[in-house]
Amino acid sequence: MLKKSQIWLPLLAVATVLATGTTARVQAMSEMPGHPRNPSQGLQKIEQPLPVKAGVMGGGVTLIGLELWWFLFSKKKTESPIDEQESS
Repeated sequence: MLKKSQIWLPLLAVATVLATGTTARVQAMSEMPGHPRNPSQGLQKIEQPLPVKAGVMGGGVTLIGLELWWFLFSKKKTESPIDEQESS
């Protein structure tokens, strides 16, 4: 037989998802009177010089390469158990 928590938890999860979606939709549709529809341009695009772009990209590629080297090639080669027994 199913326990009460096994029945109520999925129903509570579905109700939460439905309520959140409905609330978000209502908030998106409602507008405050007297406010412009388009928000002001608070963020502006700043064009970076080409050397700065190249430096950031080169640094990123270098860091990715170092991480790959670290995880792939920096591990010491371990001897197999058979080789260890023969050398003892």
